[in-house]
Amino acid sequence: CGLRRTGKSMLLDALQNPERSVGTQDNTAGLWLSASAEEDEEEGTVLAFVDCQGFDGANAEERSHDSQLLAFCSLLSSALMLNVTGGELSDKALAPLAPASRFCESIEERGNEANRPLLMCVLRDVAKQLLDANGRPVAPDEYFESSLHAPSSPDSSEGQAAREARRGLLHFFKHRGCSVLPSTTDRDFKTAVASLRERVVKTCMANPKAVGGQPLSCFSLVQLLRQLATAANDGWILNIK
Repeated sequence: CGLRRTGKSMLLDALQNPERSVGTQDNTAGLWLSASAEEDEEEGTVLAFVDCQGFDGANAEERSHDSQLLAFCSLLSSALMLNVTGGELSDKALAPLAPASRFCESIEERGNEANRPLLMCVLRDVAKQLLDANGRPVAPDEYFESSLHAPSSPDSSEGQAAREARRGLLHFFKHRGCSVLPSTTDRDFKTAVASLRERVVKTCMANPKAVGGQPLSCFSLVQLLRQLATAANDGWILNIK
C-alpha cells in the first residue's frame, strides 16, 4: 500500500521475480491478487501478494476509498508493506496518508478474530544514513518508531494530517518494522530487494494468516476475499468471525 505513482506495483513484481529487470507499470485500479509457491512442493506454503490501488487519488471520490482499501489489506495480510518514497518520514511524507489512516472506522475491532499483520514500512530512495531527531545514526526499525512518535507541527494543516496518520497507524499495528531501499538506478537495489523479500517471507511464514487461531488454506483465503469484497461493496463494517 502507499500513495499512487510511487512504484508499488514495480516493487511487488521485483519481490516476486528477483531476476527480472526493473520496469515501469501503469496505475493499479482496485486490488490485484497473485501468488507464488515452490515448484517442487505441491503441499507447500503459498505466498499470496495483494497489489493495492494507490492512495491520494486525483479526486475526492477516489480518495474516499483510501481507508477502505487499507482496511481490506490489513485484514487479509500477514505483513502489510507501506511504500514511502523520498528517503525520509517527514510530516510531508505522512500527511497524504491521513485519509487512509482512518481505516479503523471501516473495521469492527471487537470480535474480529483475524490475527493482525506486521506493518513493514518500505522507505524508498534512501541515499544516506538514517538519523534520529538528535542527529544520531539509527537502524531502520528504530528510525520508523521514532518517526511515528515524533511531534507534528500543530500550526499547519500538513502537521495536523501527519499527526492523524501517525495516530491511526500506531493504534492498529502493534508490530512494526522498516526496510530501506536505494533508488531503482542504484547498483545495490536488487540486493536490497532480496533482503526485503527474505524478511517479508520470514515474517509471513512465522505469522500465517489465521482466523480464530487457525491458519487459512487457499480455499479459505478465497472465501475470506469474497466475504470482505461483498461487505466493502455494500458499505458494511468489515469483520472476520
